[in-house]
Amino acid sequence: MYDNKLSATNMLIVINVCVSIVGTILTLTTGHNILFMGGAKYTPLIIQGEYWRLITPIFLHSGLMHLFMNLYSLFLLGPFVENTFGIIRYLLIYFFSGIVGNAASALFLPDTVSVGASGAIFGLLGTWLYLGLKYKSQLPVEFLGNVISMIVINIFYGLIQSNIDNYAHLGGLVSGFLITLIIDTFH
Repeated sequence: MYDNKLSATNMLIVINVCVSIVGTILTLTTGHNILFMGGAKYTPLIIQGEYWRLITPIFLHSGLMHLFMNLYSLFLLGPFVENTFGIIRYLLIYFFSGIVGNAASALFLPDTVSVGASGAIFGLLGTWLYLGLKYKSQLPVEFLGNVISMIVINIFYGLIQSNIDNYAHLGGLVSGFLITLIIDTFH
């Protein structure tokens, strides 16, 4: 039986909140931009060998609303994927999607500094899309339509807002779909 209290999703949420609290305290006490110093995605530094900047942005957020929106989305999407594939495969999907999302952002927005878990979260949406397509006849009729609507609305919103990294979103979405296909094929 799935125990949501001990879930990887809840642990990811706690880690993100703790990182944000520490980052806020450090920013207030030092006056330095801790997001950039703490590992924000920035292509010139990645090219110079700071490859960890493809992972650390997953845990960094630019403000309370950014943190809340990502963690709320994780709270809604994560348990289904975790319950379907188990903790190890779930974390593989999450981190692979986040890293590929950041890599896509680094490639297509090389001069932009960015942070956030949304590439990883879009990877979870990619998993939902894969499952919706694979099990279309076994799921409620609105499942696939709701997933596609979530993707379209988020991509559209990202197009009209200048501070949203759609490349990270698309990279996460596509890689989440593909890694789920691979995991499901060899499961």
